[in-house]
Amino acid sequence: MANVIMTLTPLFICGVLALAFAIFTWRRSSQKMRRPFILIMLSLALLSFAYMGELSSPTLEGKLVWNDFEYLALGCMVPLYLVYILSYTGRERVLTLRNLGLILAIPVVTLILVVTNELHHLYYESVALVQVGDLQSFAGVPGPGYYLWAVYMIFILVLGWLFLVSAYRHSREATRKQVGMVWMALSLPFVGFLLDMVGLSATELTYTFILTFTGTGFICFIAILQYNLFEIVPMAIDKVVESMEDGVMVIDADDRLAYANPAALVLLGPTLHDAIGEPVGSIPTLLPMEELKKAGAEGLEFEIGGEEERRYVHLRAMPLRNKADVITGELLMLSDITKHRQLTDALRLANTKMDLLSKVTRHDIMNRLMVIEGSASMLKSGKNVDVSKNAQRISESAKAIRYQVDFAKEYLNMGIKEPGWKDLRRTFAMAKSMSPASLTTGDVQVDEYEILADDMLERVFYILMDNSVRHAQHLEKIRLRAEERGDVLVLVYEDDGIGIPATDKAAIFQSGYGNNTGLGLHLAREILSITGISISETGETGKGARFEIAVPAGRWRWHT
Repeated sequence: MANVIMTLTPLFICGVLALAFAIFTWRRSSQKMRRPFILIMLSLALLSFAYMGELSSPTLEGKLVWNDFEYLALGCMVPLYLVYILSYTGRERVLTLRNLGLILAIPVVTLILVVTNELHHLYYESVALVQVGDLQSFAGVPGPGYYLWAVYMIFILVLGWLFLVSAYRHSREATRKQVGMVWMALSLPFVGFLLDMVGLSATELTYTFILTFTGTGFICFIAILQYNLFEIVPMAIDKVVESMEDGVMVIDADDRLAYANPAALVLLGPTLHDAIGEPVGSIPTLLPMEELKKAGAEGLEFEIGGEEERRYVHLRAMPLRNKADVITGELLMLSDITKHRQLTDALRLANTKMDLLSKVTRHDIMNRLMVIEGSASMLKSGKNVDVSKNAQRISESAKAIRYQVDFAKEYLNMGIKEPGWKDLRRTFAMAKSMSPASLTTGDVQVDEYEILADDMLERVFYILMDNSVRHAQHLEKIRLRAEERGDVLVLVYEDDGIGIPATDKAAIFQSGYGNNTGLGLHLAREILSITGISISETGETGKGARFEIAVPAGRWRWHT
């Protein structure tokens, strides 16, 4: 009787402990990853109590019924063992419905074979009672189903153990103790199974499983108390860092690159991976480390990549400290702010263009109103004036004002568009159509060139023509031609007036210069600058005005 108690008592204790571990974990944690562990502990309790029932039952039939419950428990414990390890090591994406079905297929088939064994004898070819000390158990002659289940258990236990070894090897110092305890806990069933396979186990396999899985529960219980198991999961944290859109880099106390996540490799280049372990100063990256030290906690922005693949990155550094508050390294965070920068630049450009449009429209309307007021004043004077000529000036100015208002309305209705390719010949002709009727166009030699410019490019040419009419005495012709100077396209606008004094060349592009609104050439320069185009006056006094518009490489092309 004493031997019976000594055999059954450990099983009862294991069952009670398993239930206690399950209840404690359920109440302690709210994380999803606790569920496989809780189900393992509940299955372990069922296995313990079912094995007690098997050993206590006096008949073979009763023992086989309890054996069915044992396989129900084992059929849950073994696949849940793998599910828990996959979740803990950050491989939960593998747990699709299809893969879960594959993992559970053999346990389900095994349970069916065990329950219906008397119909086919595929699991046990035969069974008989055997004496185990003061208790009776049963022994079966293994059939094909038994060997299928044995291979499955070996595969699951080995695979799970390998995942745990990999997790421990790649764990960080700060979380290695927790990972080590989980590795130790989940290695116990694997070790117990190996001992049984080589004949070194002092108990039957079922008894060994119960003892080792109880040890697993106890070690996890300690890990919950001391290392916040199920609350802080290192492998899951690593997974989060690996999947972050921001780049993360770790510099150790010796100023060496200790880690770089995939996002950092995308930003700075895949060769950065080969530099892990190397001094930061020897890594061929574009990280402005010296400037970063001066920038402080807010960090800094810098550019990477060429003209076509340029990206903007915000970089900041945070010190890493140990429990003694000693700095052990730096954490670098790299955020790709290219889209934000583009949106900011687009908003700034839109505001600039709106302001320019307002100023250009006001400038042109004010000039035309001056013409209308002048002609109306002459007609009102009643003196000997050319009525037809003044009436024509009023009509042309009114037409120009209407055009400018319609242009501004259309420009706003279209929205602030991105710059586009403009045909020079057509744009120049449109500007000429709104200029004074007396203006004659000379040679227009721009071939089939197009330049990348804002829709207000037409107003630039209009401003140049208006400037010629106002200031060039005895004006007869204007000319426009294009010259390629290396990779720069230079548009040369000329008139045959008196030219601009050398002392005024630098001032004509300043806001407020001149006798009218003082905005014309200043606005022309601002419109061109939107796409990086510059304008300068290079003519000789007495030989006419000459404006050179320099279009940089990449912003001009042949019309196709």
